[in-house]
Amino acid sequence: MLHSHIPLLCGLASGEEESGGVVRLVQLPRGSEAKLADALGIARAGFVGLLEGAPEEAVAGLMEVVEKNVPPIQVPWLEEERGAGDYRAVNVKVVKTYATVQERGKGKVKRSVPA
Repeated sequence: MLHSHIPLLCGLASGEEESGGVVRLVQLPRGSEAKLADALGIARAGFVGLLEGAPEEAVAGLMEVVEKNVPPIQVPWLEEERGAGDYRAVNVKVVKTYATVQERGKGKVKRSVPA
């Protein structure tokens, strides 16, 4: 399973640090998924999310430790675009062309179709 898109998605979902809506990622060591899933009583626990405002007995100080020791996700090119504040419309340039379709093995032109 590919996980390389997770930091980008977290960066997109993350808000400003002052508002408290910051997303943080913690990579766990190999083998921890099985232990975590067993502790949670579920089959798999590849990703676990903790929401701010979760019952204290459920997270028992974990949020405080994460907030103190794990920096927010930073995606440099995304931060640059957020700071620009200007909407940039999509600029797509199109050229209409035609391609010929040849019959296999005969080399004759069958018809001309737009590409």
